[in-house]
Amino acid sequence: MGWKDILKGERVLTLGEMEEMPNFVSPQDKGYPSVLNDMTFVAEEENNKLLGYSSYQDMGDFYFVGNNYIPEENRRAGLWRTILSNRNTRLENKPKITLVNPLVGTSFDKIAEGIKRHGGYEIKDYSQVKDIMGESIFTQLFKLPMYRYKV
Repeated sequence: MGWKDILKGERVLTLGEMEEMPNFVSPQDKGYPSVLNDMTFVAEEENNKLLGYSSYQDMGDFYFVGNNYIPEENRRAGLWRTILSNRNTRLENKPKITLVNPLVGTSFDKIAEGIKRHGGYEIKDYSQVKDIMGESIFTQLFKLPMYRYKV
């Protein structure tokens, strides 16, 4: 086995590039509102195989950050953390918002627990985010449970 056989790396992909990946589900098909139609994906690869990815969208005064996705067959120690770290290194120091949007087989509670462990807190009303977004964006995003990460 040579170095090419164990080549690992990350890649930044657009929504259009992700749509060409096998088994990819668009953000809107996962239940995200259509305002999140310009996501950037940070993917981790090994041997030219997509292991998992996370996503984000610059919304002006804040970033929307999507949930990590790692197929069951690729789950291993450290991969989730690597993908999260690779995504976050691309983000400036401004607030991050996420929506709880569970994948098949994962509960809202489990995802919310992970968000809270990483400093996220639940948004209950517009007053908690009016410093970073207009009410129109809030109304579109608030269709799913919303969390804000501290800067």
